[in-house]
Amino acid sequence: MFYTCVVAICFAACSGDEYIDEQTEGRKVNVTLRLSVDNNTTTRADWDDDNAETGNSEMMHNWTVVVVNSSGTVEKIVNQTPVEGKEEIDNITNVELTTGTKTFYSFANIDISSWGITKGNSLPSGFDNKKYPDDANGIVPPSFGGEGGGIPMSNKQTLSIETTTTSVDLIVVRMLAKMKFQFTNATAADIKIKSITLSEITTGPVYLLPKYDTGGGADSMEPGNLLPNIPAGSAKADYTFSIADGLIVAAGNETAVETAFYINESEATAAYPKYFVITLNIDKGEVVDEQRYALLEWKQIARNEYHIIPITLDDYILDIEPQDFPPIGVLPASVKEEDGKFTVTFHAGGHFHIVPKVKQAISSTWLEYGENVVGKWSYADWSDDTTTSIYEVEEPASTTDASDNGGIPVWDATNHYIFGKLKQDVTGSAYHELKVNVKKSEEVTRELTYKLYIIKE
Repeated sequence: MFYTCVVAICFAACSGDEYIDEQTEGRKVNVTLRLSVDNNTTTRADWDDDNAETGNSEMMHNWTVVVVNSSGTVEKIVNQTPVEGKEEIDNITNVELTTGTKTFYSFANIDISSWGITKGNSLPSGFDNKKYPDDANGIVPPSFGGEGGGIPMSNKQTLSIETTTTSVDLIVVRMLAKMKFQFTNATAADIKIKSITLSEITTGPVYLLPKYDTGGGADSMEPGNLLPNIPAGSAKADYTFSIADGLIVAAGNETAVETAFYINESEATAAYPKYFVITLNIDKGEVVDEQRYALLEWKQIARNEYHIIPITLDDYILDIEPQDFPPIGVLPASVKEEDGKFTVTFHAGGHFHIVPKVKQAISSTWLEYGENVVGKWSYADWSDDTTTSIYEVEEPASTTDASDNGGIPVWDATNHYIFGKLKQDVTGSAYHELKVNVKKSEEVTRELTYKLYIIKE
């Protein structure tokens, strides 16, 4: 009887499992797949990307969704070419799926026919870490020469299909970042921009699928959740976007002249300047192939990001002169502004000055200091780096320079320079921004910024 009882209990349990499975797991349902291009918002029927250029490379020209069940088997492969006017968001109705947890791999403008994905089998080994080989740096809208005639897009989302599920919202993420430069000209001469160079741009392949930070899961598209998904050790280099015939920005033009292109997602990892560097190669007529530098305040550029970079071309230059007082036999401070690396290196500790210098680009004469005086410059701001340990701590901090005082660098309103004091027995760096104003006329004042790393060796 004991044996019979055990069998009866086992039988009842097994029968219950089978009944539950038939009712809730693996049941067939018809759903509508709704696929849209990510614009950092939740997918919805009235989705619209105001930043995208409709009808061109930034939209879906074809798409594929691969549905994988909880056991890792490809359950469904769905393909479609969006009709005109549906390139941002597209539906396909009556897609038969089974209930349960599903992983949706979505692709647009990518031909996956050679990837070995077949219904009823598992995905190819290591698929989630697959690299996409195209190097699309510099592609100019609206044309794109990739597969399917558009920017490649991808995504992975894990969702639950219930018996009550009627539609599934899916997203594809553009695999490239868009850079738009807006130029105005504050000088009295036309300026032709011949090329734009960005430092440390990925030149090799990136991972096929996007990467999210800890703020959201695989189905989250909250703004800021995307991170660069770049294989370790990937090649990077300065990327130069050459502008055919040059981009003319007329003298005094306050209406932005624009140019745009796409780049691979990238990370700035060089010790200095720690940010991406922009270099402009310009032609001012009397000066050919002049170069100007600026630092972008970004360390990362992720896929699908849209960066608008306004640049005012001016004829004033802000420079600095470091002054230190090293012991005999120690090299004096050296300043480096070449290749966009704005650094001052001190080889010994102690008291130092950072002296601003301002002039017109065509002049050899430095402007005098003068508060609110036409033709002169004045101090605007100096950012403190209080997190670094390379500076002495002076309490209370002084605001006027003396022979050997100082700590974290501050502006001296009497002597019109920055002064501070470095520790003797430490190495490291600190980042600061110096801003000054130049009064060009009674109506026009320009703010110039110098982004500086102070290095203590």
